[in-house]
Amino acid sequence: MGGRPEGHDFILHIDGYICELKDAQIRDGLHTLGEVPQSEMLIGLLLALTRLNNGSVPGIRQAIGDALGLDYPALLRDRGAPVDAASLPAPLHSVNGDSP
Repeated sequence: MGGRPEGHDFILHIDGYICELKDAQIRDGLHTLGEVPQSEMLIGLLLALTRLNNGSVPGIRQAIGDALGLDYPALLRDRGAPVDAASLPAPLHSVNGDSP
């Protein structure tokens, strides 16, 4: 009896949902008007501001994906989908711990 274990599709759905929630969170709260955030809060603010596309300017995630030759819209469509390590671009092999 082959195929996927019972609940496999449900687990993939929950994983994708959790990934979407993670992206929607406000990590550092709001800063006080007129005060520049410092250290980690400044880094968090800059990451939040550059995360999403702004008109025709791609966000940092899409820009990195494009630079690596990834199909960013396809990745967004199915955020919980497993990735085949063999299909990763060469620069990501060292991040993944694989050899090219």
